[in-house]
Amino acid sequence: MTIPAIGAILAISLLCPYMAGQQVAPEVLALARASRLARETVDTLANCVCLESVTRSRIDTKGKAKQSERDALQIEVTTIGDREWFSWPGRENAFVEDPSALVGFGLMNTGQTTSTLKTVFLDGFAMRTFHGAVTFRARPALQFDYSVSSIFTHYRLSSPGGSVAAGMKGSFRIDPQTAELLALSSEATEIPPEFEIRSTSTEVVYAPMYLGDRRVVLPQSATTVVEYSKGTVSVNRVEFSHCRPYSSTSSIKFGDAPAVESAPPPAPRQEQPIPGGLPLSLRLTTPVTARTAVGERISLIMEADARSHGDTIIGKGAKVQGRVRWLEASTCPSPCLAVAIELLTVTTADGNAHPVYASLRQVAPEAKVRLDISKVTQTNTELPFGLRRMESSSLSIEIPQIPGVGSFFVLTPDLTTPPDLLMTWWTETPRHP
Repeated sequence: MTIPAIGAILAISLLCPYMAGQQVAPEVLALARASRLARETVDTLANCVCLESVTRSRIDTKGKAKQSERDALQIEVTTIGDREWFSWPGRENAFVEDPSALVGFGLMNTGQTTSTLKTVFLDGFAMRTFHGAVTFRARPALQFDYSVSSIFTHYRLSSPGGSVAAGMKGSFRIDPQTAELLALSSEATEIPPEFEIRSTSTEVVYAPMYLGDRRVVLPQSATTVVEYSKGTVSVNRVEFSHCRPYSSTSSIKFGDAPAVESAPPPAPRQEQPIPGGLPLSLRLTTPVTARTAVGERISLIMEADARSHGDTIIGKGAKVQGRVRWLEASTCPSPCLAVAIELLTVTTADGNAHPVYASLRQVAPEAKVRLDISKVTQTNTELPFGLRRMESSSLSIEIPQIPGVGSFFVLTPDLTTPPDLLMTWWTETPRHP
């Protein structure tokens, strides 16, 4: 029997169940779509650089949290082949594989961008089971649980005393409509009892964004908790932002290692970032509403020249591009919309799009938009002889601040940003030694 004939018989046999009226379970189809999208995420991360804003804290044996200025830092991460590489912002010609080689102190973990994603979705060794329909951050989701033996993970836990191989288990949640990944959690298993690290867990939250004209799902934030045998705990909180196509040459140098050939395909030339210390008077031209999707692109226009030492750096009318990083309808105390915006590029008079890193300082005072608001609560206390006492308290509500991201509350009746909302941003330079 010829090979084509065998293939035809196999194809017919595979189709028989469907011809008999059997259907594939919806969760099976969703998982297949999620795996395909995970492949797209991994491929995208291999051709872009993202900024990591890292906040680290330590909890001692008495339960007291400790943190210093050195525990808030920013590094850039990219993926080459099967590995993640790190550098200080603006020093893309000197990536290193071990982030502790850059920082030299405290907990620095890897695998948050691609390694765990590949282990769970692409390597084929993860045992995955459908958990059921759940909610994730007030939105419907499908949850799957997984486990992977230490034989197949290539996952290692490192401490000053050495390193050990570990297994992995956890869960991931996907959007039931789009099958896009919402969150991926992992927990180390098979840790030797004598090892210094007792447990470690990580949760990565994902969100869509645009790189050029492509809509992709990329890591948004990650939280890692490591518990040591001495009773201390280290917590790392990472915010991923300002992802952009990676501009490479024919070879790249990683630290002191020899140049690596066959780097990712060159992307369009990356222009120099806008320098720090510039005030940006911007008019929001893309309305943000309760129906706006996270990751959706927004446009802004420069309302005045941005000048430095008498020179115009960005002219009035220049176009600014950004994205909605976070959005949530709430009551504060009346209905409101909490929004976070991330600026990405400024197109200057030369026609080139320059990366911009800035924080939001002010919004137009007459607009029904606030950087923070207060929530007043009242309580009634019964007193003797049928008397009552009313007490009021005020709580200031603020959106968690993320470096390079502007956050505000929209208080309009339709929860839509006012037309041509005026905003003042201030450019900054990512923090590094």
